[in-house]
Amino acid sequence: MKSPREYGLPYDAWRPGQQLAIRTALHARTPHVVLQAPTGAGKSIIAAALTKMDRGRGIILTATKALEDQYAQSFPHLYDVRGMSNYECLAARDEFKRWFRLRAPHALITCDDGPCRSGQQCSLAKDGCLYFDRVRGAVASHAVLTNYMYYLTMRRFSRGLGVADRLICDEAHALPEELMAAYRIDIPFSLNPPALPYPEDRDHLPKVIAEWREWAAGRLEGLRPAGEQNEDVRHRHTKQVDALSQLLKIDETWAWDVGGSGVTFEPTIPALLFPLLADPTTTSHLVYLSATITPAMLALLNIDPATVTFREMASRFPVERRPVYLVESVRVDHKMTGDHLAYWLSRIDKIIGQRLDRKGIVHTVSYARAEFLCKHSRHRGIFVAPRRASELARAIAAFKSMPPPAVLISPSVATGFD
Repeated sequence: MKSPREYGLPYDAWRPGQQLAIRTALHARTPHVVLQAPTGAGKSIIAAALTKMDRGRGIILTATKALEDQYAQSFPHLYDVRGMSNYECLAARDEFKRWFRLRAPHALITCDDGPCRSGQQCSLAKDGCLYFDRVRGAVASHAVLTNYMYYLTMRRFSRGLGVADRLICDEAHALPEELMAAYRIDIPFSLNPPALPYPEDRDHLPKVIAEWREWAAGRLEGLRPAGEQNEDVRHRHTKQVDALSQLLKIDETWAWDVGGSGVTFEPTIPALLFPLLADPTTTSHLVYLSATITPAMLALLNIDPATVTFREMASRFPVERRPVYLVESVRVDHKMTGDHLAYWLSRIDKIIGQRLDRKGIVHTVSYARAEFLCKHSRHRGIFVAPRRASELARAIAAFKSMPPPAVLISPSVATGFD
């Protein structure tokens, strides 16, 4: 096999096991190929190489937009396409400017809030729209990159992104959750006018799925067309109609959960949803990449073991280089206050203080907990801590370029990050 650079990939040599994994995926006689690749195996290089070596059309799916960013930056031959909220609505500047009078003068209005979402005809839809032009480019591209949520949404509500000779699923252990999340329905308590009792009055909520469908039908019947009102009313109306229309179609295999802001509905049997990911008419081969994927996960999707080629790659890290230490402190949860927080902080500071010759990561449960560390740790001067998800990519780039000591503090740097 040629070197990665000879295939147009930005690496000088293959890592151990990568060539065998690529050959397995390219030459397997089964429609499903599982590559169990541990941390450090270089899953993204394998995925990108398949789109270079395969004559057929390939689509790579990632678990998060942050991982999508990594792919896009490392492999420019991949055509990156995302949901409507990632592209500015140019019509809101000109043709439909009057619809957005309540927005701040320089506020960014994305295609997700655009007039086409409320059924209006936009002159840019066929040529000139940043989003629809991007989708057309993706459909025509040989190698496409996107995320699970967008790909599944496009297949569910639109024509999808075209036929994929090879669909490459990165972080594939999350597939059951991704499929169920693609069908999730959120009904907020803030519907206007109010249509649900608040969570403290749960006794008045519907008790079975049939009652929820009946409730949704009644709610839809009472909604009037929004017309050309201000964008907040129009957008809220469209979202309500979409959610309630979906709620009419659920059955007894669904479950619901009452939270602080509303009620969430989600299907519970991933196997019934698998055709949304791929079916024989649109996908010839599927490649599953993950460090933790197992035959049990494939069983959740009702994939016949006889149709699967399974290749397990060895870890590049010796066991002695990856120890796990249990540091006794306090029960760590959202209820921690006062002395418990102080003791928890002291244990983290001690761990950092003994390792100032290197760089590290603290995985917090939330951005609020990360902020607490940054305010009170005696090592806060070496912290890199994004305050929100939109700052994550810049923070990671800064952390990578820093010499030790440096500590990245975030709840979002987990699965799949390089």
